[in-house]
Amino acid sequence: MSTEARTTTHPRRVLPPAELPERPDVPRALIAGAGISGLTVAHGLARHGWDVQLFEAAPTPRGGGYMIDFFGPGYDTAERMGAVLPEMRAHGKEFRELRYVDEQTRITARADVDAIVAGVGGRYFSILRPDVERSLLATLPDRVAVAYGHRVADLDLAAADHGDHVHVTTRTATGETRTWQGDLLVGADGIRSRVRELAWGPEDYFLRHLGYRSAAYLFEDPELARWLGDTPLLTDTLHRQAGLYAVDERTAATLFIERTDEVDRPVDVAAHWRTRFDDLGPTIRRALAVAPADMYCDSVAQSVVPRWRRGRVVLTGDAAHAVSLLAGQGVSMAITGGWHLGGLVGPLATDGVPTADALGRAIDRYQDGFGPQVAGVQRTAPTAAATFCPGNRAQLALRRLAVNATALPGAGALAGRLAGGRRVVG
Repeated sequence: MSTEARTTTHPRRVLPPAELPERPDVPRALIAGAGISGLTVAHGLARHGWDVQLFEAAPTPRGGGYMIDFFGPGYDTAERMGAVLPEMRAHGKEFRELRYVDEQTRITARADVDAIVAGVGGRYFSILRPDVERSLLATLPDRVAVAYGHRVADLDLAAADHGDHVHVTTRTATGETRTWQGDLLVGADGIRSRVRELAWGPEDYFLRHLGYRSAAYLFEDPELARWLGDTPLLTDTLHRQAGLYAVDERTAATLFIERTDEVDRPVDVAAHWRTRFDDLGPTIRRALAVAPADMYCDSVAQSVVPRWRRGRVVLTGDAAHAVSLLAGQGVSMAITGGWHLGGLVGPLATDGVPTADALGRAIDRYQDGFGPQVAGVQRTAPTAAATFCPGNRAQLALRRLAVNATALPGAGALAGRLAGGRRVVG
């Protein structure tokens, strides 16, 4: 292979409107964050007659991201959402196997993905996280608007706690402010949620760092993408893992994970990952050579918020219950939880604008029903960490054994049942 490559982002479709006209007799939900959770809640509320206004800090839909395996509860929920699942499958990939390699790119283990897919009845595919958002955007109902480039600046807590409405002020990159009024505010603005900070307190109260850092980006390299094909490459190494996946015939995706107690983002992100992973062979070095300075990079953490509701404000997704990359099922939990929240709050629109008490009862049912499921997934993170970054040679050998065992008769079905929607390997 030659060494020519360059970074790229994924194409996007036409965006929804930025703003909806207000209709006083129609319930109006404000959603901070147009990621997977926020968009899913928007779907759920709009189908019951709510007007939904989202605002997102990013200027455009996000690109980059990493590949996830999608099946289990999230797959079932996306199927119930109608057009969402076909749209996701149109952007998805079906890999045949995973190759684990050592520092010299020699294969040490193979995972039979075909067997795992068969074990869950074909209800399984891989997809970039941004393409999940893209699919949700492309299928939004008419009564949903998304204002990009609007970051949450302030929240009227007195109104949220005791009033008939909630008021949120956003600020653009140019300093322009805007105050939005709604009957409900959904904080779906990620693990470092601004809504949570304003209404619950500093993020240090709610984040549980797990001792890992991850990074990801896309880059254009047709030769490498063709070489990868439908067989991703993962390094079989201690304390860290690099992964390469072909997105299409021209583009590859990366995922890097390392064990570390460091929490802050490195000053020079690209240089950091080149230094830490440069010895993992020529293919990994090739990908690192085009690592962009603005790549995704963050500490791997969970969020644990005792109660997800405050007055007319509710948290969902990573703002309330991030399970982490290590536990897997993050996308599955975001879609399942968001749809469940919309399904409980949405029907309140049949009686007009809902009261604070009615909203509170519906949201409390959401947490009481969904909270134990999320907590169970969060508890798997320490054990799952050994899948990504074995800490000793015994764990490394055990992973090789487990990966190679996927080719045994019946192993794929067992892996599918045990995984329950999270990543099986890698």
